[in-house]
Amino acid sequence: MRTVFIYLGIATLGCVLYHVGQKFLPKNINPMMILVATYTTAGLLSLALMPFFKSTDPTVSFKHAFGWPVLVVGLGVLLIEGGFLLAYRGGGSLQWSGVLVNGLAAAILIPVAIVLFREEVSYTRLLGVLVTLGGMALIGWK
Repeated sequence: MRTVFIYLGIATLGCVLYHVGQKFLPKNINPMMILVATYTTAGLLSLALMPFFKSTDPTVSFKHAFGWPVLVVGLGVLLIEGGFLLAYRGGGSLQWSGVLVNGLAAAILIPVAIVLFREEVSYTRLLGVLVTLGGMALIGWK
């Protein structure tokens, strides 16, 4: 479980870099061109890091990585990136946009996790969700 926290720390660092970088992107460039450049950069970095991560199944090839789940993740990434890019261009807040989006996504994912993946839910976690939703309402309140 300790390793999970290291990975979540890496994801948190990535999230901070992502949002700060998004706020610095030029507004006069086509947003889809920015996404192409962003994913080209991420793709090249991923290729450079591939030798450091071994597959648990040596028979899996590069072509096997492109199943429908990867397409779903790719669509999700495009929507996340494009949504934040356009939100920040429209004056979205760096300090609250991520909180609102991630809080809403977490609330939506709870029934998905229960139904599709048979994850368990507890009263403590439900209370945490209510506190999160209450906090999001306060953040969005003007």
